[in-house]
Amino acid sequence: MAVLTVDDTSFFHGVTPLELGELPNVEDKVTVIGYPAGGEEISRSTGIVSRIEVQPYLHSLKRFLTIQVDAAINPGNSGGPAIMDGKVVGMAMQRISSMQGMNYLVPAPVILHFLSDIEDGRVDGFPDLPVFYQTMENPMLREYFGLSREGDNGILVVAVNYEERAQTLLKENDVILEIDGHRVLSNGKYELAPAMLVDIGHIMSAHQVGDTVTYTVLRRGKTHRFQETAVPRTELVPQTSHSANPPYYIVCGFVFIEHNMSYYELFTRYPPSTVQIYDYKSRREDRRSIVYLHNVLPHEENTGYFTDALVRSVNDVRVKSFEDFVRLVESSPRWVRIRFEDDRLIVIDKDRAGAVNEAVLQTYRIPFAFRSLNLGMAAMSR
Repeated sequence: MAVLTVDDTSFFHGVTPLELGELPNVEDKVTVIGYPAGGEEISRSTGIVSRIEVQPYLHSLKRFLTIQVDAAINPGNSGGPAIMDGKVVGMAMQRISSMQGMNYLVPAPVILHFLSDIEDGRVDGFPDLPVFYQTMENPMLREYFGLSREGDNGILVVAVNYEERAQTLLKENDVILEIDGHRVLSNGKYELAPAMLVDIGHIMSAHQVGDTVTYTVLRRGKTHRFQETAVPRTELVPQTSHSANPPYYIVCGFVFIEHNMSYYELFTRYPPSTVQIYDYKSRREDRRSIVYLHNVLPHEENTGYFTDALVRSVNDVRVKSFEDFVRLVESSPRWVRIRFEDDRLIVIDKDRAGAVNEAVLQTYRIPFAFRSLNLGMAAMSR
């Protein structure tokens, strides 16, 4: 979403703005307005709210509250309002083209969150749980952590991000029972409204960054309640960034990237299997980002090697981050041994790497070249 304006204030003369409404209920009737393909006049289509739940937003791949409607939404409708009782209850954003009547709106509460966020001229985004969790439907799991076998409450904290450990009181093996007084169900949902269950992620994303969040947890058989500040969560595999390309580093024709979710957009149906094992996992002190061998630009010195592999170490030193990887390669002696998570190995002779880099960069017209002390010409973008 964005807020647009014009320099000539006369543009707004005679214009009556629409007001934001409340979140509708399932089976409410809404009218979607816009300019979809197929004509020049404004289009109106009416449909029923069929679901309200947390779903991935296609642009960012982050999960937020959505409204599913069966009103016709087509290319050109995006950004148009959905009206109920004369007020905006949502904004058209996406659809599942292979299904009938599965069209999605950004709900009014999410729009209002964005407008409130940018009041200070800065976009802080949405906070999230500072931990990773699993659901607790299994009766043996529930009993082990002190819950009733037949109950329907609680989720289990399985990991806490390295960066968030200094900011959160939540710990591994905590059972989160309530967030802001909302009872957390064993499937990771809560009751947003009577008979309306949504993912607990909405409790967090409804907050502004810096708000206070209250947790009730079961820890080693005792109940604890504490408050902390809502913050965005950093992830081992970052979400898609549409404002910048992921960084890359080229050495001897090997193209290494800092893996993020943008890469998945190239492999919507068949993501590389070696990447999937790290999807959504938490950061640790010894692993803050994933370095991925994306491609090999052909040269006689790199022939016979492979792609689609996750870096584990350089000269037997475990790689913690993309910056750490570049530093280790740059500071290595003549022979650079790059080991991957599947135990395969690449060996680079730095005495030859400089000439290979110069040839590769020239052949493939690669920008962002810099003069490396140890490698001659290399290429890197941040």
